[in-house]
Amino acid sequence: LHPAHTAIAAEVLHVGRRELVRTVEDVLVRRIHLAWETPDGGAAAAAETAALLGRELGWDADVVREKAGAYRAPRESAGRAGGQAGR
Repeated sequence: LHPAHTAIAAEVLHVGRRELVRTVEDVLVRRIHLAWETPDGGAAAAAETAALLGRELGWDADVVREKAGAYRAPRESAGRAGGQAGR
């Protein structure tokens, strides 16, 4: 999922199927902690996480892109502002 973390795609599938998550943020912040444990706040994993979660939840491609972008946007803008998002 992310080059700086040991989390794997199966974890996203598991929480999507068994723990009733419905958002990329819920997965990356509360469940597998990439928001806190990676330098970019998990932004690099947003697209794949959204695609995997979307497959489980029946999202179409537009919704997958929207959900990934919604997770990445504040983290990327914080990074450009000199802060480290998710920390």
